[in-house]
Parts: sequence; structure tokens; C-alpha cells
Amino acid sequence: MGVKGDDLDWLCLAGLLHEIGCVRLPKGFLQRTDAMSDDDRRLIRKRPEFSHEIIKKLAPDYADAAEIARQVHERADGSGYPEGLVGDQINLEAQILSAVEVFEALTHNRPYRERPQAASEAVKYLLESGSDQFVDRVLKTLILKIGLYPVGSYVLLSTDEIALVLEHREHNPMRPLLAVMTDRAGKLLPSPRVTDPMLNPQSTSRRRSPRRRSDSRPPSGRRRRCCGGCRPPGPRSRPRHPAACGGSHPGFR
Repeated sequence: MGVKGDDLDWLCLAGLLHEIGCVRLPKGFLQRTDAMSDDDRRLIRKRPEFSHEIIKKLAPDYADAAEIARQVHERADGSGYPEGLVGDQINLEAQILSAVEVFEALTHNRPYRERPQAASEAVKYLLESGSDQFVDRVLKTLILKIGLYPVGSYVLLSTDEIALVLEHREHNPMRPLLAVMTDRAGKLLPSPRVTDPMLNPQSTSRRRSPRRRSDSRPPSGRRRRCCGGCRPPGPRSRPRHPAACGGSHPGFR
């Protein structure tokens, strides 16, 4: 993305220090599970400015990193804080760190939700909800680096085996390096079996587009039914299934 040299150093440093302002919040504030009041929200929205002040005070030469820390919660559509900056008013390093910070928050434990999201769910969220909040080139680069099948996620193969994603390949995102964990019956293997779908195309993920009927119509006499996130086939449209659907609902072929 063109970030190199000193700019890259400031970005890395800001990644480590951008939440240092949390030390000025009341003890236990971030571990709360109850609903926040308006005063609480105003306080938590001050932490980027707290971080900016602390970094500049402790290390005056780190002014660039301090500015990135202050802008990390800004959003391209102006919905962020503390200043409500828009688009290119937010420097590129802050935009990069902002997108990464959201992905990290979604995939790790937080007191206010039951469980972290899987990496694939976080990618889906960024695609669906992040298009207005992050500039396209930042969002596309992040998702390209994470991949359609993020490292550490599990996939169901066409062989009915379950595999762990070991390595993402930017040049071929549909064929990550895998470690097969179970057999076809779902029984855990004594030791994982590493497989490369690029060399063994029979072992592919089931998360792929459903087959389309030649006439784009549901079977005769059946009502089109599926989960709420799917789009049934129509005269001029292809059926669409989200990743969690699998395309196995009646009325879809």
C-alpha cells in the first residue's frame, strides 16, 4: 500500500501504543458487562486523545505515532471519533490500523459478548458493514491478506473431512494449505494430515457457490424455502447462499 520506511515504523509503533490511553479510565471500566450510559460513552471516546497526549508527553519525537493513535477510531464515513474526520482527512496509517483493530476486536474475547467471532465471520462483517467505514483499498488489502479461509479457521472438505487452515495464499485464495483433522465419519485422526489442495484438487472446501438449475427455477410443486440470508433463484438472477448456508435447502439446486 506504499507504507514504508519511517511511515511503517510509526504505524508499527502506533499499533503497540494506540490504546495506552485506557490507563486513564476508571479501574475495571473495560471489563463491564452492563449497558453504558451516555457519560460512559463520552468517556470511552476520549481514550484516543488520552493516548495522543500520553505518547507525546513520554516521547516528543513520536509525534507521528501519537497522531495515528488519535485517528485510529475515525471512520471514512465520518461516524468515528474523536473529531468525526471523513475519507482522506484520516491519514493512511491510521486507516490501516483502524481496519486491523476492528478485525482483532471481533476475533477476540470481549466482556460485552458471549464469544469471539470466527475469522471468517469477521471477514464477512468487514465486507458487509465495513464498506462505508473504511476506504476500499485498505479494506481490500486487509481481506486479501487474511484470505477467504483465514489461517486458524476450520473448513469442511468435499470429502466430508474437517481441516484446519494452515497457510493462506494470496495468489490462489481458494486453495489454502490444510491440515486434515478428522476422517469422513468425523472421528479425530491420531495426527493431522497435511494436504495441499493445489496438488490434490479432490480435497476442496465445500464453501463454494451452489450449482444452478439450467432454467433458474425451483423444482415444480415446491415452495422456495431457505434461511433468511439466502436469495432464491429468479428468472434473471442466480441463487446466492451465505457461507454458513451451504446451499442445501429445498428449492435450491
